[in-house]
Amino acid sequence: MAIRAVVRQLAGAAGLVMVMGLAWGCSSAGTMSERARGEPPAPTTVEIFTYAPFATAYRLASQNRTEQEFGGQVSTFEFGAAIYLSAEATPEPEAGGFSLSMTIDSMVPTGTLPPGISAEDFSAAGGATFAGVLQPTGDITDFEGTESGSALVTQMNQSMSRFFTPVPDAGAGANQTWTDSSAVMSGATGMDIEVSTVTAYESGNWIVENGVRVLPVTAKSEIAVAGGGMQGGTEI
Repeated sequence: MAIRAVVRQLAGAAGLVMVMGLAWGCSSAGTMSERARGEPPAPTTVEIFTYAPFATAYRLASQNRTEQEFGGQVSTFEFGAAIYLSAEATPEPEAGGFSLSMTIDSMVPTGTLPPGISAEDFSAAGGATFAGVLQPTGDITDFEGTESGSALVTQMNQSMSRFFTPVPDAGAGANQTWTDSSAVMSGATGMDIEVSTVTAYESGNWIVENGVRVLPVTAKSEIAVAGGGMQGGTEI
């Protein structure tokens, strides 16, 4: 199984659009006569996606544009990053899911660094690990992040707990819609902010990409931010 995700952050903190592909290998089945002859069983097409054990690597690309107003002056920040991540999920029957481990191999910034984040934070992010139990729905329970003095890793501890695209309990099929919501406290230094997100997902038809069947999923999020604090010596 492979999972692909590309994330685009729209202007400001009001909306997030994601285009993802959930890819699944075919399971095997066959007729009695085929098995009796010792021939390999014919593949059966999988129509419903749920998470299963895997070992894979990701390259995540993000681009953000943020506008902030201070005393009538508007500051614009354009920031991006390329994240290289390794992940593995192995069966864990007692937990009802899969033992998950993820490691940030490296993180490379592009554009202007946001306030409170330094180049050293990106260097410190390399080698950060995250663990938990991945459920067939994509939820991660018993999540454990990395203890680090890096402000970037502190923020990632929250976002990585929702790394995988959630799917309904019965799995995701073609041409479906579903919603998911979350509320987390921002780990930004000097800030006390709650970020609430409601995401609407919509799947398309199964397609074949590079020889793998993929279920495209589009996600549109409404993000509400509440709270404040000190950033760069300025009260927000």
